Amino acid sequence: MSQNVHLHPLDLSGKTASRIHVVVRVRPFFEEEVEKQKARNIIHIEEGDTKTLSLLEPEGDYCRNFSFDHLFSPKSTQQDIYNVIGRPIVDRVLEGYNGTIMAYGQTGTGKTYTMGILGQFGEEHQGLVKRCMGDIFDHLDVHDDSYCEATLSFVQIYLEKLQDLLNPESDNLQLMDTKSKIVVPNMKEIKVSSVEEAMKYVQKGLDNRIMAPTLMNTTSSRSHTILTLNLIKRIDEHSTQQSSLRIVDLAGSERVSKTDSWGERLKEAKFINRSLSALGNVIASLSSKQPTNKPSFAPYRSSKLTLLLKHILGGNSNTIIVATLSPTHLSYHETFSTLKFSQRCMRVTSGAYLNQKLNIDYKQLAEKLQMELEVMRGKQAQPIGHSQHPTMGWSMTEALHDSMYRLYELIHYVEENELERCKNYEASWEPEDSLSSQANLMELSSEDRRKAIVQESMKAVQENFPMISADFNRDAFTGKKLKKVSREKVQTERYVEHVHDLFHDAYYRVKQLSDMMREKDEMYERAKRELAKQYAKQMETQLETILKNKPSSPKKKKKPTKKRK
Repeated sequence: MSQNVHLHPLDLSGKTASRIHVVVRVRPFFEEEVEKQKARNIIHIEEGDTKTLSLLEPEGDYCRNFSFDHLFSPKSTQQDIYNVIGRPIVDRVLEGYNGTIMAYGQTGTGKTYTMGILGQFGEEHQGLVKRCMGDIFDHLDVHDDSYCEATLSFVQIYLEKLQDLLNPESDNLQLMDTKSKIVVPNMKEIKVSSVEEAMKYVQKGLDNRIMAPTLMNTTSSRSHTILTLNLIKRIDEHSTQQSSLRIVDLAGSERVSKTDSWGERLKEAKFINRSLSALGNVIASLSSKQPTNKPSFAPYRSSKLTLLLKHILGGNSNTIIVATLSPTHLSYHETFSTLKFSQRCMRVTSGAYLNQKLNIDYKQLAEKLQMELEVMRGKQAQPIGHSQHPTMGWSMTEALHDSMYRLYELIHYVEENELERCKNYEASWEPEDSLSSQANLMELSSEDRRKAIVQESMKAVQENFPMISADFNRDAFTGKKLKKVSREKVQTERYVEHVHDLFHDAYYRVKQLSDMMREKDEMYERAKRELAKQYAKQMETQLETILKNKPSSPKKKKKPTKKRK
């Protein structure tokens, strides 16, 4: 295996932008593997080939070929890794897209080292975290993006509990699944303005991360970590961009028989393998093709890891997975499993889009449009909420006045569909004794006749229902009170208050009348049902009497039927 020659950055905006990209990094042999374990190489990469590798079986000549977006031989440097996958992700994040780099592989294959969150090393061994953040803040300084705000968060999943590494007291955070992203309430987010400040908090989080030695890795990660750098950039006064860079370092899968774990380490290994198995099920579901072209169900809620990565896997993110491999034949099964998982990931589609939204003050815009509308109508422009009449405007006053007239009409005509019946009643109406003294009452106009009918009806209501006759004001239903007052002679506020009180008074009276009419109708219905029951009983009694008195007819003898031979 030779060093990579063609180091072209991945194209995250071309034809392959709609899927997850996968690169493979093969770590070099350890001295112990060569000297004591006599390890053999089972991974073969052709010289100059950065796409295809061959996996040889430990026993036999059979080999399997796998193709990926890029391959890194054991001689590849940290700078090579960054040039191929780190720089394209940084460029997309600065453009306003979400970017994610996730490390996956067996324990002890170099995931944490590739990410650069293993500890303090020299500049040559700096991983993706510091290199990506360094380029982001250098870009912000060069372009003088003083309007860009950067925040940092750092969490881990340990024993299926989400813990805040920047705030160790928050050791069991909850997840909220929204339509566009996963929200972690009470997670600490710290504003950072330089790469030095950001790395200081990253180191603080690493001090709180759970790590322990095993037989296969002296610095084994016992938890999954997610480091997030959020950028909020103001484009102009009406729009902003918000993008995120996520560095995901997954704990490595391990076999208990090889790591010789027991006690707490064994418990950690169980939770790690369980969450990685849930991740494999999600990837298998997302990569499978449905015959009906419908999206298949993905069990994101089977673990906190898959739920936290829901919108990273096949969602709004440019995602690159770094699959780390061990070249030794002792890890053949783990290497083969990692390669199959990586190939499935390449079939998962994603839909990264530009995270830009408009910041519009809709109240100010509504006031502006209202002013323009008033100017177009030829009236004096006034902002919303600052009219001359604080109680209500002229349009509401006119609408209320019209409602009063409709209410007055409804009171006297009862219902619109009974207008014809009301006219017939007016034509055939004759005054009672109390009103017969009025001269030429039958020759009154239609309006006067209606008023007389109303007065007589109100008097009957007062006599039959004395409980509401004490405060009943008949003048509220006369046409004089409903006459429109001249705007030039009466102040608008007094007119509005007058109409407002009159409306509520009329509404209260109509409600009382409707309740009384409903009670009267119910009383009539009850009387009808009682009469119907009594009539039915009478008919039943008469029918029984008739049946008893009816003479019985003699029974006819049946003729004997002849049997056929």
